[in-house]
Amino acid sequence: LLGNQKIAHSETTILLDPILVSDVKIAEIDTLMEEFSDREVIKNEMAHALARTEETQQMIVGCLAARAGGMVEGRAGGTVIKAQGCKTDAEKLAAAIYAAGIALKEKDVPYEDLVCFVRPAQSGLLAQYDKITDKNLGGAGNYAKGTVGFINGIPVVETNYLPSENIAKGSGSDAQANGTYYGDFSNTTALVMGKGAIGTIVRKGVTVETTWLPQELCWLLTARNLQGHGILDPRKAVEIRDEA
Repeated sequence: LLGNQKIAHSETTILLDPILVSDVKIAEIDTLMEEFSDREVIKNEMAHALARTEETQQMIVGCLAARAGGMVEGRAGGTVIKAQGCKTDAEKLAAAIYAAGIALKEKDVPYEDLVCFVRPAQSGLLAQYDKITDKNLGGAGNYAKGTVGFINGIPVVETNYLPSENIAKGSGSDAQANGTYYGDFSNTTALVMGKGAIGTIVRKGVTVETTWLPQELCWLLTARNLQGHGILDPRKAVEIRDEA
């Protein structure tokens, strides 16, 4: 037998956020006068608002995971790669993403589950970079379609929810949460993350309801969920920052 037959493990606690609610009141007079029903459109927008909040919080936790130390004895923590100018220089950003892949390989992180998240501005820069679009180099990017494809085997995904500002505790994305979603992300340019880096606990999925309020002669539309996000395995997360 190899080793001491002890499996390195640890326990982490993911806190539930307060219930997240999106609500809209529609006066009866408005429903009687409209030429078509817009209630389903409103419900969809409310559900999307909850989804946007969820993705923003997950991106924040991913960045925090990259900054965290190892949570299991003998296991590595997260990785932060600093590349000055990478927000506006496609070559530097591509090199940083490539380096992120190498760092994760060196930590024995499963490669098939990795994803790189970038904002539309950085995705556009990468889609114009010749090493990514040059098919002779194996590039999977497409200038005409504005797609990036893969860098060092990691798919590049465009998102609007990667944090980009200094969020104080109890403000912004953390205002209605449990004190988890804050930090200085003003230099955050990309996030490379694998499955299991962060975790989500769900006690109530998105629920959309319509209630009649006779005292106000209106319909109350609500969308709500109850969940929370936290760090599980920091070694599976890499934050790329535009700084020296």
